[in-house]
Amino acid sequence: MNDSQIENTNEELNKLYSLRKEVINSLIPDMEKIEGVDEERKVEIYMTAARITNNSSLISLAYGAAKNISDTVARAEALIDIIQEANYAINKLENNRPL
Repeated sequence: MNDSQIENTNEELNKLYSLRKEVINSLIPDMEKIEGVDEERKVEIYMTAARITNNSSLISLAYGAAKNISDTVARAEALIDIIQEANYAINKLENNRPL
């Protein structure tokens, strides 16, 4: 890979990062307004956004959606996913904490 390709790759990565952030910032405020999206799907969307942004408020939104899942098994699975995501975020933050 030559320098020109590396520059183009970095430029494309920056564009994609920016686009992803913009899409998340557009999507999340509208989630509660969107009709027809079931709570399980909301959990998935919030968790995806939380993984990308490391934003604990998105994990809280996922938890709120999970509490509204009527099927006990599906709710339990969503809650387990939320616990795992919170643990991952905690570990990531603790490992980046200065000593």
